[in-house]
Amino acid sequence: MNNPMRWKQRFENFTNAYQKLIMVVEYKNLKSDEIAKMALIQAFEFTFELVWKTLKDYMEEEGFEVNSPKAVLRQAYQANYISNGDVWMEALKKRNNTVHNYDASLMEETVNFIIDDFYPALKEWYLAFSERR
Repeated sequence: MNNPMRWKQRFENFTNAYQKLIMVVEYKNLKSDEIAKMALIQAFEFTFELVWKTLKDYMEEEGFEVNSPKAVLRQAYQANYISNGDVWMEALKKRNNTVHNYDASLMEETVNFIIDDFYPALKEWYLAFSERR
């Protein structure tokens, strides 16, 4: 059986990464600063990794058996732990692309996705899961 405190510990780690993501998203020169864009993508990668693992640990405690990020996101959507499953699946795709590729157009597309789509979804999830602790 999974350690029942594991998801809470993971959530704390996620919260630290999420705070860094907020700092970069709110950086006033983000759109014109290439280093800030790179920092945003790195913060996105960290927070995405921690959010899916937090969900995995939480769902295991709830009796679900999930292993891969894709399976976790699908089950989390079905169980109403996340909303807008398309955004979360796109986040997985973007995370996989940014980890393995560097391309200026991919960077711009990913930055816009993070700001416009993922960050609001992540904020919604964070607020909901903060109440579960």
